Amino acid sequence: MLKKIQRALLRRVLVFNFPSCVHGGVIEKSIITNARTHQQQRWVACIDIKKFFPSVHYTNVIRLFEELGCSADVAK
Repeated sequence: MLKKIQRALLRRVLVFNFPSCVHGGVIEKSIITNARTHQQQRWVACIDIKKFFPSVHYTNVIRLFEELGCSADVAK
């Protein structure tokens, strides 16, 4: 049953077509492919988002799963 739920999550939530500019955490992309896109540029800014994951609130995650059609119990 757990495997069935995990596969449903994979198909409905975790499959996402990222824009071509996204490199982090994307299959077949890396810091090297990211750097290549910036070669020959006059200016490059490097920005790090501090404390991103702690700012994702539990209620936002529940709301996301409910919007995807999950019951309140499943979303929790």
